[in-house]
Amino acid sequence: MQLVYDTREPGHFTFNVAPTPDQVPKGARVSAICFDKSGSETLDEHTFHAMTDGEYCELPVLARQAREREQRQAKEPFLKRLFHSLFGLMLAAVACACLATAASAATFQVTTTADNGDNVNPTPGSLRKAILDANANQGPDDIVFQIQASGVQTISPPTRLPNITDPVTIDGYTQNGASKNTLFDGDNAVLMIQIDGTNGGAGFQGIGFQITGGSTTIRGLVINRFQSYGIQIGTNSPGNNHIEGCFIGTDPTGTVSLTNLASGIYLNKSNDNVIGGTTPETRNLIAGGDLNNSGSGITSTGNPISGLTIQGNYIGTNAAGTAALVPGSKGTGINIDAATKTTIGGTTPGARNVISGNSTGIQVGASDQTLIAGNYIGTDTTGTQAIGNRFHAIKFDNVTNSLVGGSTAAARNIISGTQQGEGIGFSQGTIGNFIQGNYIGTDVTGNVVLGNQSGIATLFGGAVFPANNKIGGSAPGEGNVISGNKVLGISISADSGNNVIQGNFIGTNATGTSSLPNGDLVAKIGRWYRDYHIK
Repeated sequence: MQLVYDTREPGHFTFNVAPTPDQVPKGARVSAICFDKSGSETLDEHTFHAMTDGEYCELPVLARQAREREQRQAKEPFLKRLFHSLFGLMLAAVACACLATAASAATFQVTTTADNGDNVNPTPGSLRKAILDANANQGPDDIVFQIQASGVQTISPPTRLPNITDPVTIDGYTQNGASKNTLFDGDNAVLMIQIDGTNGGAGFQGIGFQITGGSTTIRGLVINRFQSYGIQIGTNSPGNNHIEGCFIGTDPTGTVSLTNLASGIYLNKSNDNVIGGTTPETRNLIAGGDLNNSGSGITSTGNPISGLTIQGNYIGTNAAGTAALVPGSKGTGINIDAATKTTIGGTTPGARNVISGNSTGIQVGASDQTLIAGNYIGTDTTGTQAIGNRFHAIKFDNVTNSLVGGSTAAARNIISGTQQGEGIGFSQGTIGNFIQGNYIGTDVTGNVVLGNQSGIATLFGGAVFPANNKIGGSAPGEGNVISGNKVLGISISADSGNNVIQGNFIGTNATGTSSLPNGDLVAKIGRWYRDYHIK
């Protein structure tokens, strides 16, 4: 046994070691005890309890070094020596605090698909029990799956699962036989854990996972058939949640839609969350709503909600990204409302979303500073074949200060194949937005027609006219290619004003060297025209 103590002699601290308690000087303060290679305990305010056994056994060496250092510095001013000693103690306290935090993390195993639906006495080894245990253990934890059976394992909660109130990573890829996606184009992930919400609650009680604690990751799960939401984040969750590598609203093969009726992922007043990512393994496959043209793949709403990032996902297509889900995703792919600083896509290839085969691809309302860049909207994963959204590829309503595309090729959206509506539609209160650098009605080369019904259209104006929007621009790369659309290239209603159309290729290929005509170049509809500038 070794006792580390200090005598607090006048003028400086002296750290020393005593082999037995009776050899500790009278009045000395014992900081810690080391029982050779065994554990130790705290006897004073110095917090050593989180240190490992090996670190405890180094305490005598540290004490000797401290004593020698004090002896060398005996002639230095008292305050300077005191500062060094206290600084060393502060570092030790910080290290102990970090070790204590790390020590609190735990891993909880799911070993059965059984679930009795009881949050008081849950089935041992169940997902429900693991969530409850993780909630009770403060700090970030892991939930892993070790179900001893082959094939896809289906967990069917008979009642709503507990809210997730503390940070946790729920990782379906830990189940035997599961593997992450490795493809840039397509998704070859093998998911072995399915959460079936058929019996998980009626109406708005039918929620798969509700995250209220923040800093949670849900990964590698198939989540389908909940009556409300597959995943709900909020209300007022601290944020910093990640949803990645999941199939949400599909079967485990990623070819059949088994939608969560209201929304696959629903975010409410929770900031700075990420859906997907820029690497293949983070790609989610998300069904965009049910067959009754309702529901959404992703819904974000708040007052406002800020900092949502949606990247690298397939929304409305099969896992291969080559066709729409069967029997189809007929709701909205992404529905953003009352939000600021939402990013959909990005300028790195891995950030690209494929948003196709839905009723509407992206709908944004009452929002500011939305960025939509680098996506394929209405095509397959190669950008060469149409998988059209039915009514709109992108629809803006009361949207301000937002950007669709950008001046670089990496920021370019391919917006094509819309069956009965516009590539981009904007209506009342849509003010101060930029539509730049996109291919609207062609494939990724800008040379092959994949037309929308119309390219860009202003819709019913309402109380506040769409105004001060810019389609194209004078700088290199800002012009759009708006070609090959069935009816109109650009349709502008009368109750819109002070918008600029500039520097675009309308009715030609991307180089302007050959014709890809629209049904009409630019149509102005209504009784008067309000300050349009077409350059």
